[in-house]
Amino acid sequence: MVSIACWLALAAAVAWNVRRSGMRPVAFSLVLLFSLSVWITQWDSLILSESLAVSLAAAALAAWLALVRAPSPWTITGVFTVPFVLVWTALPGRRRGRVALAVGLLARTSAQQRGQRRLTGGAHHDLG
Repeated sequence: MVSIACWLALAAAVAWNVRRSGMRPVAFSLVLLFSLSVWITQWDSLILSESLAVSLAAAALAAWLALVRAPSPWTITGVFTVPFVLVWTALPGRRRGRVALAVGLLARTSAQQRGQRRLTGGAHHDLG
């Protein structure tokens, strides 16, 4: 199911980025045809992280294509989230905890900085 969703997202993103509207169905179909090639489907029969990695790589490319076509908070979130999930699947258990801790600390720091900027009206005050 993940593979299907990722490849459909990539096909849609590629078609969305094609300028000539008559070529969009062709682009969509070519991406799906590629997803059915032996180089891709050989991983789907195995329930391993490689299958998920190939699918998530397609989703990451789709997110980048969507960002190029229509920059927005949603596409930026996709560009950062999909590679994080891709790396997360490749990490062994102990490293996952470290990565989750680092991401949590970064998110907390970012939220604190946004809140501080909101309170000061966007101005940065140097207290030191």
